[in-house]
Amino acid sequence: MAEDPPPPEKWNIDFQLWGLDAPDQSDLIQYKVDWFESEVCVTPDDYAKAMTLLYQMGGLIGNDQAAEFESFFRATLARLGIT
Repeated sequence: MAEDPPPPEKWNIDFQLWGLDAPDQSDLIQYKVDWFESEVCVTPDDYAKAMTLLYQMGGLIGNDQAAEFESFFRATLARLGIT
């Protein structure tokens, strides 16, 4: 199994500086989601690449479809005003 996310004090966000509560490590699933959204996929570009890779890993698209899928996903984000 992959390693768990690092403790919040190792994240790029200074929770104390911004007056935010650090993520709760007792709920491991939500903690991983918070880490993913705060540290791994912080831009629409990151999300487009991650979603493409997930679809490839899941066998939903082939390597030859990755570029087309990523373009579609980016266009969807743009249409939703997320870019």
